[in-house]
Amino acid sequence: MTVRSYLLSTLQFRFGKGPIESLLKEHHGCWLVWEPGSWQKRGSKTLTLESTIAPDNAIVVSPTGSTKDALALALRLRDGQRQLTLGRGDHCDVIINEGTLSQLHLVFMHAENQWTVRDAASKNGSSLNKHPLTPGRPSGLRGGDILAAGKALFTFLEPSGMHQRLQKHF
Repeated sequence: MTVRSYLLSTLQFRFGKGPIESLLKEHHGCWLVWEPGSWQKRGSKTLTLESTIAPDNAIVVSPTGSTKDALALALRLRDGQRQLTLGRGDHCDVIINEGTLSQLHLVFMHAENQWTVRDAASKNGSSLNKHPLTPGRPSGLRGGDILAAGKALFTFLEPSGMHQRLQKHF
């Protein structure tokens, strides 16, 4: 995974009580939050699991306990990089081993202060705010948008929206 990932609860502890400037000092871009919920290992039944990250930034999933935590992905392009990819494949920038995701499921692009997303002809499809994405056609993202990829749910947040979310007790 080339995108930095954080447990939302960790970010809340570090930045939830302070001004937005404390968050912006370290993380000035937009976020994609993988919401807790159903997770399906390829070829098996759907389980309800929660996602966490290991010290090496690998995503770890475990049976849901009393607390669900979300995984926050900091969307930032490296110099010369034109897009970020999300899927199950090892070649993706965001690798999520969820059985309803394709090897390459989504492509995120950033130009002129606007993030867009397109479905990469995935098997199980994608939607933005419950509207199906047409494979290959970019759609603009706005803060608070809900993106479904297969059965995985993500929330796109601009810095101010992320700060507001961190201030909420969950």
